[in-house]
Amino acid sequence: MKPKTDEYRSECSEHGHKIESLKYLKGFEVGLKKYCTFGNGLLDGGNGEERHIICEETNDHYRTGYLSGHREFLKEKVKEDLESEYSKTCSFNSDCMKEGSCVDNKCEKSGNKCTFDSDCSYEGECGSVSRTTDYGDYISINVCKN
Repeated sequence: MKPKTDEYRSECSEHGHKIESLKYLKGFEVGLKKYCTFGNGLLDGGNGEERHIICEETNDHYRTGYLSGHREFLKEKVKEDLESEYSKTCSFNSDCMKEGSCVDNKCEKSGNKCTFDSDCSYEGECGSVSRTTDYGDYISINVCKN
């Protein structure tokens, strides 16, 4: 985010208009003070947007808000990445039921009598997977492991 005086001057002159650079820059400065707040930094960071360096130079609170929002954004992104990498999240092993194989009327895994593969269902393993964000936050979720 920076003043676009030259760009606007060029575009306006194509249509026969002039911009008053000093008034434009003064308005831009007023706008920065209104925009570059902790709250907008928090929103920008939380939405994964790029930092506005000019805002950080204008108001330290913008940077504080941005870093806080961006930290939460990265936590959520890492969690979503983990969830998409594994087929199912879980709380208990019973959330990870798997179907076994029934061969010659016996479940391959347990040896129990069976007629169909569905007779050989068993609990899978619910376990934790984790990653660390760029900020050093440890993100962990429970997933059904193969």
